[in-house]
Amino acid sequence: MLHAFVSLAIEPVSRIGCATQNRSPPNMNTDYLLKATSSRIDFYSADRLSLQPLGAMHRGREELRLALKELKPKPGYGLDASLTTLLHGCFDVENILFYNVGAARFRAGSNQGFSFRLHPAKPDCPSPFAYHHRYELLPLDAHSINPQLIFHLDRLNTKTKPHDIWWSARRGTRQDLPLSVEHFKLFVEIEGPISLPGLSAIAKPLVDGIVASLHHDSGLTDALAVSRLAKALAVTTEQACHALADTTATPLGPRKTLSAYRDFVKWNPADELCVDCSIRWHPSRNSKVRVAARIEPALW
Repeated sequence: MLHAFVSLAIEPVSRIGCATQNRSPPNMNTDYLLKATSSRIDFYSADRLSLQPLGAMHRGREELRLALKELKPKPGYGLDASLTTLLHGCFDVENILFYNVGAARFRAGSNQGFSFRLHPAKPDCPSPFAYHHRYELLPLDAHSINPQLIFHLDRLNTKTKPHDIWWSARRGTRQDLPLSVEHFKLFVEIEGPISLPGLSAIAKPLVDGIVASLHHDSGLTDALAVSRLAKALAVTTEQACHALADTTATPLGPRKTLSAYRDFVKWNPADELCVDCSIRWHPSRNSKVRVAARIEPALW
């Protein structure tokens, strides 16, 4: 883990925001600092980006969104994002870097691939900035992964939901998955015909569905949630229960990943443990979408 804006015509551009209407000198307590070029954005802040920021952080997010429009992607490059902070509590780095900014804002840089990671370190910036959100266009890694999980989808688009990913992943091919992990890296390769404005548009359901499939049910999932899930998947409740409870190759262990919410369900996988993730897309003429994934322990 996105009004007034200084033009990006001259590079680099810096902007310091503060909680008051008056401009503060750089050595005074400020809320955010934005530096932007056509290939990299650095957003420093006293607080991490939230889904509904207020005051100065709301203005800062609007400026960040405008800066993202100025990124100039080119073939063979993808968007690489990172969050650097020593205050790494229980939060989802993907949400902070992408979802809380607005996934649609990253379309231009995520057509072929993108990645994100959490760096547990002090930001290379003067106080009081505790968080450094970086977005940069970098060459994509051409190496293929050695997959531990392979599954197929009839389609992958903005209508694809976490339960679609989870169901296909639970029935996919699994081999050489680690017995257990805590913080982890996730590598995903997609092959096939997909119609997307950018991979960032499907990042959240894709990651949530894959991570949920690496858990098994803790035994606390309510019957209403299972019934709704089974209906959405057009399977029996027994099949849905079996897929949830199956302990085969679930390195993230037991968890209540599913619960009833409003008129459907919500997922709660331990995606806060995913501190490094890359997603790549390779075009293919196959009728179905092939998803290959690999999970590795993150050494902190």
